[in-house]
Amino acid sequence: MHRHRGPRFFGAAALIVAATLGISGCKTVGVSVYSDSILARTDSGSAYQGELTRTTLQQTGDSSVPDPQPPWAWTINADPGNWHAEPGRTMGGGYAVHSYYNLPIPNRPNVVVLSFGTNDADNWAWNTPGSYPIAYGKAFADYWINKAYDAGATCAIWILPNRNLVGDPNIWGPLPGTPLGNPSYKGQTAVIRYTQYMDELRHYLLTKQDADDATPNPARRFRAVDWGTTASLPGGWTRDTVHPSGAGAIWLGQAINTEIRRCA
Repeated sequence: MHRHRGPRFFGAAALIVAATLGISGCKTVGVSVYSDSILARTDSGSAYQGELTRTTLQQTGDSSVPDPQPPWAWTINADPGNWHAEPGRTMGGGYAVHSYYNLPIPNRPNVVVLSFGTNDADNWAWNTPGSYPIAYGKAFADYWINKAYDAGATCAIWILPNRNLVGDPNIWGPLPGTPLGNPSYKGQTAVIRYTQYMDELRHYLLTKQDADDATPNPARRFRAVDWGTTASLPGGWTRDTVHPSGAGAIWLGQAINTEIRRCA
């Protein structure tokens, strides 16, 4: 005699299968952030929108990109205590270095999100004491990426900054403390130095992503989120061509979420 099996039977069977496959719960992905002001959450009441990015990346990805895993299989945890975004900071060198430069990354995150480059290029454009050329910039980028892997992360994600900061007063005005008659590091000269630096850094990081696409290593994935391209669009989601607006911060969180699902 054929006996009808109701919802309770199938629910129990699903739990047994889940336990057998090791997926009885969802996968929790721990995320740590090391950044300049692009991902800053608060700063004395300023308009930084990093908190929107943080809450969004824990929830939703870009709906136009299919998830490689079903949504119920994921819980993304970007705890505020692991969110180290410091305005004005650089990757390395002798000027305004991020406070974690000489410190190990704690708590063994699954994913480390990095956002550097704007201040590094800006300092080089102005010949700021302690700044460094692009060759050192690439080396410092590798240092942070490898630091992420050394901490146990299987994925590093880099937020590519904006190469077209035409609204940045640091680019278009004279270097503070420099005589206004000095033609070497002001105005258009600084813009050229900045964009050359940024183009090389962006190309270097995008080449790393291309290599990851070609031959992914599950233990050392690398992804890039191109915030800079979106920030450069006419009417783009930016407050000052440098930092995300509210809408931009949400887009950035969605883009980070999508890359986490691709590589974690």
